[in-house]
Amino acid sequence: MMRLGSAVLRLAFAMLAMLAVGGASAQTNVSGVINANAHWTVANSPVVVTGDVSIQGGAVLTIDAGVTVYMGANTSLTVQSGGLKATGTAAAPIRVLSDKTRLNLAAAPGDWNQWVFPSGASNTRLDYVVFQHGKGLVVTGSSPVFNYLDIRDQQGVAISVDLLASPSGVGNHASGNNLNGIAVPAGDITGSVRWGLRGIPYVVTGGTVSVGSSPSIQGVSPTTVEQGQTVTLTINGARLTGVAQAGFDQPGLTLTPFSGGSSSQAFMQLKVDATAPVGPASLQLQVDAGAVVLANAVTVTQPMPAITAIDPTVVLAGTGSNVIKVTGRNFGSSSEVLFNSASVPTTFVSATELRATLPNQTATGSLQTQVRSPDPLHSGQYLLSNQVALSVQAPVPPTIAIEPAPIALPPDSKARDITIRLSKADYRDNTLNFAISDTSKATVSPASLVVPAGQTTAKITIVPKVTGTVSLSVTSPTLASVSVPLFITADFRGANTSFAAPVGVVVQTTPGTETRQVTVANSTVGVAIGGVLTGVSPAAWAIGSNPTVTISGAATPANAQVSVVPSTGISVGAVTVSGDGTQLQVPLTTAPDAPVGMRRLVVRDGAGKDVIFANPQRSAVQLMTGLPAIDSIDPIVAARGTRVTLLVRGRYLQQGTVRVVPDTGVAVDISPQVSSDGTTLTAVMDVAADAPTGNRVIQIVTPAGASTATALASNTLSLVTSVRQAVTP
Repeated sequence: MMRLGSAVLRLAFAMLAMLAVGGASAQTNVSGVINANAHWTVANSPVVVTGDVSIQGGAVLTIDAGVTVYMGANTSLTVQSGGLKATGTAAAPIRVLSDKTRLNLAAAPGDWNQWVFPSGASNTRLDYVVFQHGKGLVVTGSSPVFNYLDIRDQQGVAISVDLLASPSGVGNHASGNNLNGIAVPAGDITGSVRWGLRGIPYVVTGGTVSVGSSPSIQGVSPTTVEQGQTVTLTINGARLTGVAQAGFDQPGLTLTPFSGGSSSQAFMQLKVDATAPVGPASLQLQVDAGAVVLANAVTVTQPMPAITAIDPTVVLAGTGSNVIKVTGRNFGSSSEVLFNSASVPTTFVSATELRATLPNQTATGSLQTQVRSPDPLHSGQYLLSNQVALSVQAPVPPTIAIEPAPIALPPDSKARDITIRLSKADYRDNTLNFAISDTSKATVSPASLVVPAGQTTAKITIVPKVTGTVSLSVTSPTLASVSVPLFITADFRGANTSFAAPVGVVVQTTPGTETRQVTVANSTVGVAIGGVLTGVSPAAWAIGSNPTVTISGAATPANAQVSVVPSTGISVGAVTVSGDGTQLQVPLTTAPDAPVGMRRLVVRDGAGKDVIFANPQRSAVQLMTGLPAIDSIDPIVAARGTRVTLLVRGRYLQQGTVRVVPDTGVAVDISPQVSSDGTTLTAVMDVAADAPTGNRVIQIVTPAGASTATALASNTLSLVTSVRQAVTP
């Protein structure tokens, strides 16, 4: 098609040349591609464009003064790659008209298409050209010179440009067009352009033209606010300096800009009236760089229950029920505390405090604490708070003891019972395995047994056979192993008091009256006289830190002293006891190289007598490696309605759980996978389809504390509507 068009043009020009020699003029029909320099002269005028014409290959089309160009129906001329020089004069202008005019028909706007000057148009200049009954001129990315153009009766605008075009010229005129102007689209001018056309006005047809990048808002925090609440709104984006106006498209939301901020961040006070409409509201800003709108920037809700802290944050499995103090806001008399979505008995203390009774826990892990309150606007529905993790940890395991000890038995092949005793009842079943080092000398049965949760004793049978010394070993997958010697000897009574003569039994006696005083003593049954202790906070801290430990109780003696067992690496400071005896505080200094693990707090009065814990498990505390810290997270962007696997890299992540702030629309696995060295944590995270977009802070919470709540590049996750994969052409 292109070669045919060129041949047609060359043939037409050859015929025109022959006619020119004879002094006559003739009509010339043109269409197709011009890929060599061409010249339209008065001698071959008029030129009739019967099909689209495209100038390519660097060719230059020259049109002389006085030439008339008739444009066929819907035809166009495009300077694709090359130039156009149309040099009319005031006395002999070049005319570009509808072909209907040549045929003596009524011409109308839009009969022909456009003359187009894209970025490939160079060396282009039009002087004294009349355009009539077309669809105007289009300049995109090029810099043509237009002088004394008369653009009439066009369908649409006289001239359309994009934000990369730099046309120039003088003396131009437009009349009878739908828009007698130079149409400019909305957008950003990011390069150097020149608006140099005179005589025809530039008209921005819609929106805003920004010199440089337009201001933008990437997200705000928080994205959810409550009726009657006043918060600091953080706006993240670009070119945000110079806030002149700020507001929302809904009533009852008042913004007051704060000083400071930067081009990428602005801070404002957002006050929400108690009667503000519930639902989304769009943010509108007017800054130095222009206006910007973020649709559905925040969502107004009813006053929602919110948890700020729980105490304690760690409980021990198998230690019975625990009372958890929940502090926050917007609590009511019908509010309930939930653990992993299950309601527990709840006592209303005030609008900022609830007390929840957590039943005995039989497994370790993490429980998500939440408060729900009846929705006053929707009967049978609830308002839910944020979630806070409560860690359930294993208590210090019991130790195994063998009674009697030492064991001495005669080599008589008779079965004898031996007692296996745990130092305390455990919250779980424990399997014990038994073995004799030399079964030719003695045997034990059974080889294995289970001590059920809550019990402390079990019986095994040993049959001694041959004189000698062997060892009895007790191993367990859950408890520390022990091994004791077993003496098989005829002189067994001297080695084992269990086989001494019964004490207090008369073998031979003389009849008569005898008076005896007998004192009967039983073990403690849980009744304490005097002070008693009920809890410790914090129950865990990091090595190298200096916590102040608070021990709660009743009737705590004023001269009480505290020690830590074992004490390696921990120094105890001066003890302070409250006037009512309900609290004891003691500062501790923990060395950076202190051994990690479980410790026990011992409290004694001035006479050295123990002040006991009502629940002995509450005396256990844990020393950990350090406060958790996050170095990076992956991914850093997540789309609504997706499930992602969150990988956290950092330090001291052992026993960690994931907290998302704010957590609206986000649910995280309560049992993440943590590497043994505490440097990586992996958790599955579900993002609801209606989760508010914006930045969320990822925190890791361990018994020792939580990582920073400050939004940093290393711990910030952005929730977006969708994630598009980048494609390189």
